[in-house]
Amino acid sequence: MTRPGSRSILTAYRQVGRRLPTAACTVVGGLPPEYVAAAHRYMGDEQGDAWVANVNQMSPKSARIAIRPEWVAILDFETRWPSAIEKRMAAAGATTG
Repeated sequence: MTRPGSRSILTAYRQVGRRLPTAACTVVGGLPPEYVAAAHRYMGDEQGDAWVANVNQMSPKSARIAIRPEWVAILDFETRWPSAIEKRMAAAGATTG
């Protein structure tokens, strides 16, 4: 499965693992800038503005929840496979390189 201008989903896959993440919740007036930016990115400027205006009418405040991992690992399927998949591939006679 691919999307235009990208590598296959399988080779572009990244897994982020985390241990004991810390989280912070902050109440903000209106919407956080990240929410507004996401609305514009996914819906376009005109629909994003309309969405943000409607959401702002429903509630004058919102909460920003920030989660920060304390530990991160990256699995890059272009350079290595998870051990369970390597074992299955070896048993099937497939190559991993």
